Amino acid sequence: MTLKLELEQYPFVDLSAKVAEIIEDRFAIVLKSKLTLACMYLDPRFQCALDENEKKIAKSYLVKLHERMEIKRLAKLDASPDTDSRSNESDNSNTRDENENLLEKMLQSKCNQAKNSHQKKILQLLNEFDFQSERTPTGIDIIEFWTNNAASRLELAKLAAVLFAIPAAEVICERDFSTLNFVYNKLRNKLNDESLQCIMFIKSNEEIFQMQ
Repeated sequence: MTLKLELEQYPFVDLSAKVAEIIEDRFAIVLKSKLTLACMYLDPRFQCALDENEKKIAKSYLVKLHERMEIKRLAKLDASPDTDSRSNESDNSNTRDENENLLEKMLQSKCNQAKNSHQKKILQLLNEFDFQSERTPTGIDIIEFWTNNAASRLELAKLAAVLFAIPAAEVICERDFSTLNFVYNKLRNKLNDESLQCIMFIKSNEEIFQMQ
C-alpha cells in the first residue's frame, strides 16, 4: 500500500503506472482472503477499512478459528493415557459398547449446546471489539497493543497471537530454506531429525539469543 501511494506521485511515468496497476490488482485479490480480513478486523489500525460484509466474513472466520483452537486445547488435555481402564477393557467390552453408545449420544447433544453457546460468546466479544468510527494511529505496534489488552480481551488476544504469528510474506520461509541448505549438506547428511530441528531453531532465532 505504501509503495502504491509512492508510485502515484509519478503518474506520467509508464512503468510506475503499470506497477501501480499490478499492485492494485494484487491488493484486491489479497482483500478477498478470509485470513486477511480476519487480521484486519483484529488490527484497530485497519479495521475501519472494512465494510460491513467484510467484517461479517472476518468474524465468521475468527469464530471458526477459535473453535478449532479450543478443540486442540481439549484434545491435549485428554491425551494422557489411562492404564487402569485399559487393563480391564477386554473383560467388559460388550457392556461398555452399549453404555458408550448412550453416553456418546448424550455427550454429543451437550457438546452441540456448548458449541453454540461458545460461538455466541466469541461473536459477542468480536462485536464489542468493532471500533466503528474510532481509529488507532498506524504508528502503534500491533503485538504490543494485544499484549497490553490481553487481560481485558483474553480470548481475542489468543486469536491475535495466532493470526499475527503468520508471516506477511514468504521471505522468512525462503530464508529458513536457505539456512537448511547450509546446515544439512553433503558433509552433514547424517544429522538426525532432533539435532537438525535444534540447529535450525537456533539459527532462525539468533537475534533473540544475542539480545538475551
